[in-house]
Parts: sequence; structure tokens; C-alpha cells
Amino acid sequence: MPQQARTVNGVTDEAVRPVPTVTLEEGGVDIIDPLAEEWRRLCDEGPSDEPFYRPEWIRAYVRAFEPAKRLMVLTTRVGGRLKAVLPLIRERTLSCGLPVTKLRSAANCHSCRFDAARGAGIEGEEAVLAIWNFLKHLSGWDVLQFCDVPQSGALERLWDAAHSDGFPTGRWESMRSPYVPLSGLSSDMEPWCSRDSAKFRWNMRKSTRTLSARGPLRLQRIEKADPHFIQLFYDLEKASWKGKAGSAIACSRNIRAFYDEIARNADRFEYLSLYFLEVNGEMIAAQFGLSHRGRYFLPKLAINEHYREFGPGHLLINAVLSDCVRRGLAEFDFTGPWAEYKGRWTSHVRPHFWFCVFRDGPYGRLLYTANIRLRNLARRMIGRTARFN
Repeated sequence: MPQQARTVNGVTDEAVRPVPTVTLEEGGVDIIDPLAEEWRRLCDEGPSDEPFYRPEWIRAYVRAFEPAKRLMVLTTRVGGRLKAVLPLIRERTLSCGLPVTKLRSAANCHSCRFDAARGAGIEGEEAVLAIWNFLKHLSGWDVLQFCDVPQSGALERLWDAAHSDGFPTGRWESMRSPYVPLSGLSSDMEPWCSRDSAKFRWNMRKSTRTLSARGPLRLQRIEKADPHFIQLFYDLEKASWKGKAGSAIACSRNIRAFYDEIARNADRFEYLSLYFLEVNGEMIAAQFGLSHRGRYFLPKLAINEHYREFGPGHLLINAVLSDCVRRGLAEFDFTGPWAEYKGRWTSHVRPHFWFCVFRDGPYGRLLYTANIRLRNLARRMIGRTARFN
């Protein structure tokens, strides 16, 4: 049932509340800078208080991966105050062999997740809906595409509004991202002791005992973008299987440029947390992490393959969890999709989704049929074939 407006002294809420105003800026990455400080304050005051939605994160992405693409930044103001920001990439491409103009997330797999930044409460929600009302009347696009949006994120609300307005839409789960609530961990107990698996506890106890016999396990947390330690992380990661597979940061100039810029900005805004675990002066594992507003985020992990039999990645996770508890943090967020090693530490996951909105018209519905309906039919047919075999 829709909420009715209150009347006070003969004036309704709608008449008193300022009308959201949406503005669109297009250009290169430099259009972010005039808005950056206000954008950061918006992230800090609302539900978008994660590093991945901040202007420096979007700027680093565009500069490293899409410097020649057209950047669009949509903003909503209410009473002159910034209440929502949505950065998008405009591109002309092919989709199922059909030419399309796509407005999509300014993000990729290295971005961890993506969402519009919005303010708290009803003003923040109305600001996101105002962006949708602006987009649905904006000419020159065929499909909106948002990647890895967390459940109940701002862009899920925008997608709901588009779906309710009758636009062809699609959604599918992209990943389940594990996290560890830290409230149940004690500062005087090793985090691995709280895990349910007796085999995992036995392995952790054995590895800790065996390595400690060689020398004390030493944890370092580096909060400055010191080039020596940044390079140390890159070298350790490249020396592992990631280097052989070509997926290590140091294997790509663009990926390295992204993480270099992230490290510098995380240092500038005081949320960088590089962790290194060593035995007898030899590095056995490292994390490229971020500590931001009471939570720890883990975008990248590297291990020394010579110590693989001891589970160095798990030993480091255990040490970082203990450090986070001592620092009073509330959560350890693995980021990225579920993986077996993450599942050893937690059963808590956050679903993330891809959302698509197609232009309401003949061509948009053709694209919807080609991209969503036929793809879903193919998936059902593959599933049916698998059951018969």
C-alpha cells in the first residue's frame, strides 16, 4: 500500500521536501576531480562506506583499464547536497552480433564489487530513483549493465524501478562473497580454534608447530605505500602459480598501474593494510588489504610456493584475523567469489548480482530476447542434457 503524504499546517511533505535534481557530466577521468571530496563524504555518511565506491577507486579503474572510453557521472542533489553518484562507461559494441550502445559499470573483476554511492535514508533512496527517472528519458543508449552489485545495493533498487516500469530486464547471481564476522572471536584464542572442522584445526596446529620450530612466525602490517613493500608483494605473487598462469599483478602493465594507484590513495586516505608473514626472515605469505571504517577487505593474497605444504595462506589469514580483533574491527571481508580456502574460515556469504535493463522499444526487446531469453533457454537445455546423460 503506498505511503500517504502527511499534512502539517495545510502543507504536505512533498511540498516541503526539496525535489531531487539529476546532473550528467561526460568526458575523461578528470570529470571526477571537482566532485571527489563531496563524493567521499557521501560514501562515509551513508550505506556506501566501502573503498570500492569512492572516487579514487573509480579514477584508478578508468585510468588503468579504460583511459580512452567515455566516462559518464550521474549525480543527484537534494536541496543542493549530493545524495547519489553513479559512474558509468559509455561504449559502442556488439551484443549477440547486434550493435548496441551500452552504459555499464566503471568496474571489472579487480574492482571487487560495484554500486552507486548513495546517502542514507529515504533521501538516498529517492536520489537513486531520480537517476533511473533521468536515464529512462535519456536518449542514446540500448542497454544498462551493472556488474557484481551486492544484494540490497542501490542499483538493485534502480533495477526494481526499471522492472516495475515495464522495461525488459535481466538479472543473475554473479558470486557469493565470503566474510567473517569478528564479534565471535576472542583476542586470547587463535581464530582457527573456532572452526568446526577437526581436520582443519589439526592441520593448522601441526603447521604452526612445525614452522615455529624453525623460528618464530612474524607478522608485519604496513600502512604506507612504501615502494619496497609494494614490490615485495608483487614479486611474491608473481613467483607463485599466478605468475605461471599470467594472472599476477606484475604480469600486466594495466593491472599493476591500477594497484599502484590504489595503494597510493589508500595510503593517502589511511586505509592501506599490507600484511606479510615470515619465518626466519623469509616471506611465506602476504596480503594486499584495506582497513576501512571498521572492516578489513582482502582484494589480493600471495603465498610462497616453497611453503605450500604448510598452508601459508591460511596461517596468514589466521594471523590477520587475530590482528583485526585486537584492532577492534568488526568484519573480515574476503571480497571476490567463494573459493574453497575461504570456505574453511566462514559460512557467511553476500550474494552479488549482474543487472541488465534494455531500452523499452522494439530494438531493446530484440536485444533482451537475444541476450536473456535465448541464453536462459540454452542453460535449461544444457541442464536437461546433463540430467539425461
